[in-house]
Amino acid sequence: MPMGGIGVGSIALYGDGSLRQWQIFNAVNHQAFLPLTFFAVWSKQPGREPVCRVLQTDVYYDETDFQPSLTVSDHVVPEEARRLPRRPPGVRNVEYVGKYPIAT
Repeated sequence: MPMGGIGVGSIALYGDGSLRQWQIFNAVNHQAFLPLTFFAVWSKQPGREPVCRVLQTDVYYDETDFQPSLTVSDHVVPEEARRLPRRPPGVRNVEYVGKYPIAT
């Protein structure tokens, strides 16, 4: 799901929750990934240790049944994106509904 205003560049929100395809200054780059850019939640209840989760999952990274289109490289997951859900931990799964321009 591309996010961004007209003429200001964009970022893509992927189905795993990661932010990729950073495009700024009219430079199209489908492989672009900025390390340590992610959505996360942090929560602390009184008397308990805080909990932090990256809102990204790695559950789909090793699927073998997926057949990508020959002309699209969006299925390529950068190595840093693969490592991100390990520190702090990611979520088990995400449910994503994309109806442009709304992502839920």
